[in-house]
Amino acid sequence: MSDSRPWKRHAELTARAAAGEPHGVIAELAGQRAGLAAGPGYAAVTGSHHTTVRTLLARTLTVEAMPRVLLSRDEAGSKTDKLRALRTRWGATAYVGDTGSDVRHARAAGLSAVAVAYGYASREDLNAARPDRLLDTPADLAAWCRAHPAGPNPSPVDRTT
Repeated sequence: MSDSRPWKRHAELTARAAAGEPHGVIAELAGQRAGLAAGPGYAAVTGSHHTTVRTLLARTLTVEAMPRVLLSRDEAGSKTDKLRALRTRWGATAYVGDTGSDVRHARAAGLSAVAVAYGYASREDLNAARPDRLLDTPADLAAWCRAHPAGPNPSPVDRTT
């Protein structure tokens, strides 16, 4: 069993930042999320609390553009368990994350691991985890999503905070 204290601290800091954060979604990704939501949909898995993430996303996204599935620290199970459920129940094929841990959880759940180098972890941490794809900017992620259209279920999965 892993030590969850760093992730609890991360969730606390995210909740504090949410109170004063005027934006919820990186601008380049807002349109992409709306497109995914209008089509096959997408899911979000986060180490933060459900209400914190919903509050942040609602600052930028319409109700229609919100994730169809949001799994947070408020639901039981490990991140791998949640990702595995997304794969088996909703057909998710990829997980986009910003830490080496995200890459390892994606692999353990049988998903492609896409890492973004503009998030929580350093590029070195991400490279050490050996993701299937490492993207440098939000625009790169938006282009990747356009090039990898999802099937009939919510996919790709995205870790937003």
